[in-house]
Amino acid sequence: MLNWFEKGGLLMYPLLLLSIISITLIVYKLIEFSSKRISYKRVEKERVLIEKGNLSFLDDPHHPLHGLLQLSIQERETRIEEYGRFRVVEADRHLHLLSLIGSIAPMIGLFGTVIGLAISFFDLSSASGQVDAAFLAGGIYQAMITTIAGLSVAIPSQAGYHLLSERVHNWVGSYQMLLDSLIKVSAQDKE
Repeated sequence: MLNWFEKGGLLMYPLLLLSIISITLIVYKLIEFSSKRISYKRVEKERVLIEKGNLSFLDDPHHPLHGLLQLSIQERETRIEEYGRFRVVEADRHLHLLSLIGSIAPMIGLFGTVIGLAISFFDLSSASGQVDAAFLAGGIYQAMITTIAGLSVAIPSQAGYHLLSERVHNWVGSYQMLLDSLIKVSAQDKE
């Protein structure tokens, strides 16, 4: 594997870095989504409580909307909307980097391939006499390593981006329903 990495040339280092960043982001977002901070189950549980008129979870001083019921209707709506926007931005944070890595990695790999092919053809043109196929195949093999590496980074990055984006999209829809229910019940409570 190390020999393969060395044969790929200098462009293997940025691909390695992009791979580490991509894996780190995917693991981080999966942990974040499975935690209580961005939990679909928690949102659904709170939405059911709201629909039943049970707002006791807002009494928890650690809940981000603690103290909501002491505010006027207009202040409640403003605070709920601001909190909703904040949570959406928080859930979506850093996902664009996965898409960017998925787009850049194959380009770096292709760049490495073009450089490798150019070097192979230069060596071919400066070789005296007849050149055998093994000489040419070795250069092309080396040139293709960066393309393989680039695609190996890009495919999981793009897959991670789309799967996590879908999860954020579903969570945002559920969360919007929660906030709408909270605004509705909150307005009825003040009447």
